[in-house]
Amino acid sequence: MDGECGAVVASFLSLQERRELRAVSRRWLFTCSWLQFNDSDEAAGQSRNSVWNLRSRAFRHAWTTFMRNESHSFLPHLLELLPAIAITDTMELKKGLCLSTTTGRRPSFTNTHARSGYIQQKINRCGNLPNLLLTAELSELRSKLFRSRRSGYWNMALYGGGPAYDVLGLVFMRKYFRAQDVEFRATVYDNEPGWKGAIDAVEQTFDRLGQRNISLSFQHCDITLDMCAAENDDVRRSLGSTNLHLFSFVCVENFCLLRDSAYVFLQALFSQCSDGSYFIFTDSTHRLWPAIFHVANTLAPDRFRVSTPYARSCHYALVLEKLPSYSTPAASSSPFYTQAMHNLRDFQRHQQHHLDNSEKNGTYARSTNLVE
Repeated sequence: MDGECGAVVASFLSLQERRELRAVSRRWLFTCSWLQFNDSDEAAGQSRNSVWNLRSRAFRHAWTTFMRNESHSFLPHLLELLPAIAITDTMELKKGLCLSTTTGRRPSFTNTHARSGYIQQKINRCGNLPNLLLTAELSELRSKLFRSRRSGYWNMALYGGGPAYDVLGLVFMRKYFRAQDVEFRATVYDNEPGWKGAIDAVEQTFDRLGQRNISLSFQHCDITLDMCAAENDDVRRSLGSTNLHLFSFVCVENFCLLRDSAYVFLQALFSQCSDGSYFIFTDSTHRLWPAIFHVANTLAPDRFRVSTPYARSCHYALVLEKLPSYSTPAASSSPFYTQAMHNLRDFQRHQQHHLDNSEKNGTYARSTNLVE
């Protein structure tokens, strides 16, 4: 049914009937995508060229075009509410960010005009989380996030999430899959208080564009400090009700402080989070994923289901899901465990090679092997 025919049919339906039709449509879309990642006859029988075949060129083109259009349509409305962009300051910030990938030392985001330039240049990051959710490894989480008739909402914590790129991506994805009634509540955590202005601007833009069922807020946090530090009060209070933790381009730039603190923040987060919580890490490099998985697996052996999904926009991510202590089978029986461990060993070699080179330059101290 094309758009014009659909509009005619919808005009004869009651509000309740329209809601039921949307629910059926959404269930059908996600059933199609779910079957593609199972060894079922239905999956094998799907058209290779279908726009709903997640592996097809037609889907990739339609999806990429949609996300690009949504991002670039949203951006001008957001920039109207932000300080003017200063090109020179933005380039200085970009230089600091590039350097932090090598040195592991955080750059400064205090310059408001540089932050505006950063937001404009990195708007494509809205696609990182949605692209990961379209992988086989995260098909289960995708269904949990967007399932129809789901009671309640998802509480999300974004650490270093900038202007909430991941939330923007979920809102766009929600629109693509016609799941506008799905509700998200997100808190962006950062050690730079200036990001609050950008978060407020994003929320105002949502209101202007009529986006509903989305709540966004900002709180101070420092992932290099212990959970009991005053800076992390809000994280500690909301930990039990948070379903999804997203670390976006924040771990690598803080590597030195994270390492020197023995990843104390992540230790507390992994040990105190509720069962069923998800953790998704994306960054400029995958070199820290073995160390982070080592922290989780040491605290709770075989209780964190691990995968390393790949998406073109953000390369390899690290995904952890905390299983209940009584859960069977164990995390190591996950269908993606073997591939994840293989990748983590490769990532560890990349990190060691980087540290060896950096040690010669006096940048880092030597690492140790974390993944057997």
